[in-house]
Amino acid sequence: MWGEKYKHEAAEMGHTGITTRCEDIRNIGTEQKLKNDENPAKRRRIAGDSSTIRNPALHELMPRNKPSDGFSAPGLSEWTSEFPLKQEPVSSPQAKPDLSPVWMQKMQLVEEFKEKQRLLAGNGSYIIKCKMIEERFPGLERELKLDIKYLGSVRKGLFEAQLDLGLFKGIMLMGTDEKLLSDICYTNTKCGLPKPRDYGRDDDETQRLRQWWYNNHTKNTNTSAPSQARNASSPLELHFDLRCEDQKHLYLQTGTYFGTDGTIAFEDPTCLSLNGCIKLPTLRSEPINFQAYKIHESPQHYTQLWFGYPTASIRYGANWNRP
Repeated sequence: MWGEKYKHEAAEMGHTGITTRCEDIRNIGTEQKLKNDENPAKRRRIAGDSSTIRNPALHELMPRNKPSDGFSAPGLSEWTSEFPLKQEPVSSPQAKPDLSPVWMQKMQLVEEFKEKQRLLAGNGSYIIKCKMIEERFPGLERELKLDIKYLGSVRKGLFEAQLDLGLFKGIMLMGTDEKLLSDICYTNTKCGLPKPRDYGRDDDETQRLRQWWYNNHTKNTNTSAPSQARNASSPLELHFDLRCEDQKHLYLQTGTYFGTDGTIAFEDPTCLSLNGCIKLPTLRSEPINFQAYKIHESPQHYTQLWFGYPTASIRYGANWNRP
């Protein structure tokens, strides 16, 4: 009754849009309830009771995103079809450009140069700190030195170094790969591959090198593990074979030389410091650890060659006191 009265008075006053405004206000309230209520079931019930929005101007008051939980409010389907949501472009990983055969060859030269620089970083003169030697032989700490030279022009990954431990002084042949190192040591000693008819004629050192070569070429023959590419940022790790003489004439007989092996691991790619492990059965049965620190970029005391020692005079490992 009151509604009819107000509608009649509004018509007389010329305000014929009040009915539409009332419906709009009711729809706005319904939309606000749907927006604020988190219960999907209740939202569906409210939406079912409300009438369809008739005034297109109300689209400006509606949310720009579709409601969650799979709910679609009345009027939204028409709005989204007329005003589609903007899709953000998905960034795809940057594709690696295809290289021409010429550039593939050039990039291979770049990688080879990186590896050469990594190896050249090992060049230099180092001072050695060995706790065991310094405690047992006080005064020798000033004599402990190591000078490393990279033999890149001869064979990749091969080094030669002069080691001075105060008691023993000699030459180390070192390599990044033990198999390659055994190849160089044996083939350059024999100037060829092993021959069965010569087994009984070779001296102890040559037979040791042959056995070393054989072990490195026969182990893991049934497994074909893929070769790992060297990382230019990884520190150098070297295997070495040492031939030296007794500087103080305390252990070896006159005219004989001592042979042994070990490893060296640089602490970082700059090769400013390293950790070494060497077998010296003349001093103790367990391997001896030492540290070294670079003081010059080039070797300062490099004088002799590893292949300059006569194999018949070398006493290797535990056979150091053998006549």
